[in-house]
Amino acid sequence: SMEPYNKEGYFWCNLTGESMYPLIKSGSKICLRHIPEGVDGIIYGEVYAIVTKSEMRTVKWVSRADDERNIRLIPENKEPKYGDYQDISKDDILQLFKVVVAVNTF
Repeated sequence: SMEPYNKEGYFWCNLTGESMYPLIKSGSKICLRHIPEGVDGIIYGEVYAIVTKSEMRTVKWVSRADDERNIRLIPENKEPKYGDYQDISKDDILQLFKVVVAVNTF
């Protein structure tokens, strides 16, 4: 619970994983705003939480992909194990949330 993010359509959850490190650390609390219009509501170059029909749950930078049917997910962490990017089909996206704020924990 944190003002001014305590309002309808905003959700808090814990982030696990290091793909967005050092921007967002594993264990951080993130505030998400649901994007009901789905991919049509994406502002490219921003961080989103995405749930896919194929059961992937991820938080990444989102940019345009070479194929307009896809979006490109880019991790903040530049360690080789996270790769440079991953393209996913827009049709595979089940839920989309804008990451509004992250509160890093110690």
